[in-house]
Amino acid sequence: MKDRLVLRFKPDKAVLEQAAKLDLEVLVQQGWGMSFEKALFVEPNTLIPWELVPRAFDFLDKWDLACPLWRYGTTAADIGTDRDRKRTQKVVGDLRQLLYAHELLFVRSSYSGLEFLGTWLKEQKLGDEPRLAFLRAFHIVKPILCALPRTWQLDARQEDKVVETTRRKVIAPVQEKVVKVTKVAKEIVESPAPRMGAFGRVKVAPGVFIRCRLGEEQQALDRYLEQRTMRQAKREGEVFL
Repeated sequence: MKDRLVLRFKPDKAVLEQAAKLDLEVLVQQGWGMSFEKALFVEPNTLIPWELVPRAFDFLDKWDLACPLWRYGTTAADIGTDRDRKRTQKVVGDLRQLLYAHELLFVRSSYSGLEFLGTWLKEQKLGDEPRLAFLRAFHIVKPILCALPRTWQLDARQEDKVVETTRRKVIAPVQEKVVKVTKVAKEIVESPAPRMGAFGRVKVAPGVFIRCRLGEEQQALDRYLEQRTMRQAKREGEVFL
């Protein structure tokens, strides 16, 4: 049995050609009938990521549903009416949950997949926001849902490009300043130290050195030997006592 592309709109020639390339049977309907093994339901004004569709159908070998996340910055607490949110909270417990872009929904005709579709339709009649109804149906039926990245929505890719462009404009000057500061710091480290205030070192034992100013090597060695003698005398006194 062929996988089906179920459209809520009349397809144009380009859609039919793409579906034929993927060997998908095209069906235009408003209902949710599942007389096939796997199906992709597409709402009007929704762009289809054709290059990803075969992969999503593969996901349905193990998952009941596959659907992209809607918006990363929007949760169930941010949409719908007060009544709809209260009902959703009663079902899901916590509204701080991401929502799904049901406009592009892959479904397998498993028991949980079909049960989810039926429950979702019932929940939509009880509320104004289909995304909240989707979330309630998911928690009621508990199908195995594969949450696809937001980038599966082609229009979301365009929105994200705008955000990325703005981000680069802001970050570029900062990065340029960091490079300049790093370059200056590198020059300071690599430049030879001036003679005045420069430091050297004195060997006091095999593999052991002490740091001192240039020209004061002998004084540093004398101080080290004096301090070592005092420490040794103190330890011997403690042992004797």
